[in-house]
Amino acid sequence: MSNSAYLKKYYKENRELIIERSHKRYLLHRKEILAKSKENHIENRERHNESSKRGHYRRKFGLSLEQRDAILMKGCQICHGQATHIDHDHLTGKIRGGLCNNCNTGLGMFKDNQDTLISALCYVSKN
Repeated sequence: MSNSAYLKKYYKENRELIIERSHKRYLLHRKEILAKSKENHIENRERHNESSKRGHYRRKFGLSLEQRDAILMKGCQICHGQATHIDHDHLTGKIRGGLCNNCNTGLGMFKDNQDTLISALCYVSKN
């Protein structure tokens, strides 16, 4: 049996014991563990933030940071300002393009409802 297979089997058979030991160790060394974690986070902040962003855009939109940047470089699809948000259809998940903060918030307030957006356009056009 390989070492990894043995470890998987051992963990499966002793899961509760391992969790209990781990919890006891954490409680005993909590301050040191938290201090080391904070120190590591500070030392690797830039790498951590980059990794976090990569994961977010990959999970939420299926995009790499390079693809995200290409979309945002095209500018806001509504007001043509600087795009800072990836806009997507909340029902299908399909990416529509980049939006600035104001346009993204506005669409969010209208809940992407076309009838309400048309009513708002008519209202603004009359007055």
